[in-house]
Amino acid sequence: MNLFEEYYADYRASQAGFERFHNEVINMPRDHFSDMGLQKVRVLAGYLLLTENRLSPLGASYEDIMGCIANELQIGHYPHYRDQQLENRYFACRNPRAQYKSSEGRMFRHLMGLCLFFGLLASKSKTKKVCCYDKCREYYLSENQELLIPVARNNMVMLNINSNDFIRSLRGITVQKSADYRPTYAILRYIQQIGRGASKFELSVLLGRVDRLQGEAEILERALKVGRLLPRAEPEQVAWFFNGMQWKYPSGAHFAYAASQQPYFKFNSYLLLLESLELIRYSPASAAYSLTGYAQTLLADDVSYLVADLENLLRVVDDYSGDNSTLNDLILYQRNPELLRLAQADPAFIEKMNKRSLKNPIIGRDGKRQRSRLIAELAKILADYKCQYAQRPIFKMPNGKYYCEAHHILQFGTEDGPDITNNLVVLGPEAHKIIHCACKEEAEDVFIQLRANGALDLSRFREMITVYHCLTAEQVEILYARRVVTSREKAELLALLA
Repeated sequence: MNLFEEYYADYRASQAGFERFHNEVINMPRDHFSDMGLQKVRVLAGYLLLTENRLSPLGASYEDIMGCIANELQIGHYPHYRDQQLENRYFACRNPRAQYKSSEGRMFRHLMGLCLFFGLLASKSKTKKVCCYDKCREYYLSENQELLIPVARNNMVMLNINSNDFIRSLRGITVQKSADYRPTYAILRYIQQIGRGASKFELSVLLGRVDRLQGEAEILERALKVGRLLPRAEPEQVAWFFNGMQWKYPSGAHFAYAASQQPYFKFNSYLLLLESLELIRYSPASAAYSLTGYAQTLLADDVSYLVADLENLLRVVDDYSGDNSTLNDLILYQRNPELLRLAQADPAFIEKMNKRSLKNPIIGRDGKRQRSRLIAELAKILADYKCQYAQRPIFKMPNGKYYCEAHHILQFGTEDGPDITNNLVVLGPEAHKIIHCACKEEAEDVFIQLRANGALDLSRFREMITVYHCLTAEQVEILYARRVVTSREKAELLALLA
């Protein structure tokens, strides 16, 4: 049995199979994906934010969304980033519903498909959508290319067909409940492992389709098996693939694509987007894509390419001038499910992240060591966002997440406390304030209660010596003076250090 019979038997030797095969290619929303294209996504996020608290939480049609934005503009509510041409085309009519039913309505639906792909919208049903306002704010707060590209890139790195409502809505594609496929990662890994430039045709056919294989590892394995047999030049690749699939008329001529049905046309915008996000580069001379240096660095990461890109994104936001705590909080909140998945999939994930933090501390533009937002978030995840002093959630924020703060037991600045989860406790704002501002006795009481709750125990400090090698005798004395460890525990820790 050859590879075509093994993987593509249901599509071979028939016009119907040929059409079904190409209907399973991810048919991207059409846009010129460049820096200007990403600016359009940010602009659309701003217009969608006008609808907050104006649309039904149960979902709204595209017509409802168009009408709501038009109404807000007519009463003088405008986003900071405006597109006058877009406003004149879709929202200037005094009868928005009549406008939607015109030819412009079809183009507006196209724009909404773009928003669905980028996660600015989510599907409640086939016709009802809800605005994902946190995701809109994530793009909207990315003030310029310096922030916008890393934000969009991280979203593309994390994009999974199982959670992307645009891909799930495409005709010809059925996404299984068990699907776990990240096209961006698969494309980058394929180019790395195939050892040559990859053509638009092979990337579109081998990695831009959603068929019965919907697991990342199995899709990549199939792609590499077929890709290693492909000729180098794209025209020869097409002919070789068509011959293997027996897509021929009795005359011997190959089947022909209908207009706009070529896989490299339907999936092309995805590849253009990866190129604009500096993950792949296209060479007109070889008509093939290769990896950028940034992508090669991501793939070489010892923990996860997802973590590496998220860390880079958080650093870019922190380094950018101005107060970007809101944007960083939004970024972390949006990616919590992925952090949880990584922690659950790899029992050593937290240990790897702690060692990573010690090995590669964040150094700011002022040359000083900075706290890792990612390590603090992992500590909160481990504590389930509960105050470990009060042993309960404190209050829920508008985004649905419970508020809490991560506190370094050994002070990060004055005591050179290591920036790892072992050196963090999660507190509500009152308990945190007591530690920093109350008298010595009341601050000690917080640590005594944390010990009684089981939130603080000797094992975390043992690990700081035996696993992370980041605790000194002087710091042990500080822990003892703060009533974090007992005299017996101090002696044990000092013995380990000896």
